[in-house]
Amino acid sequence: MIFLKYYKSTIIFILVLLLSLLPANSTAKIHFLNLPYFDKVIHFLMYFSLTFVLFLDIKIKIKNPTRLFIFRVVILLIVWSGFLEIIQETFILGRSGSWFDFLANTFGVIFGTFVFHRISKFAKTHQDY
Repeated sequence: MIFLKYYKSTIIFILVLLLSLLPANSTAKIHFLNLPYFDKVIHFLMYFSLTFVLFLDIKIKIKNPTRLFIFRVVILLIVWSGFLEIIQETFILGRSGSWFDFLANTFGVIFGTFVFHRISKFAKTHQDY
């Protein structure tokens, strides 16, 4: 089963899904982190983590994924994050979809892809040490 093969990604995927779809009044407020736009940092970190771990799982299962495959995964994650923003706006009481949340999600996906690529490239060139 694919979920078991990619269990790390699946766990983070479910966490992101739950955090995205919980009603706002059920999420705990952390008062000392009451910074403006701090939720955008959370969005960025959720999607950065999801993307990074997903590519880690992919790298383990598929030794040399093609650029087209990587591009498709990135696009799929971005579209999925937009879909979740629409779901929040439309169906979840107390939650609203936001273009800025979507932008933070997108930057998280792109930056997660970039960081994973750089670390993989670094590890590959320094394997002999």
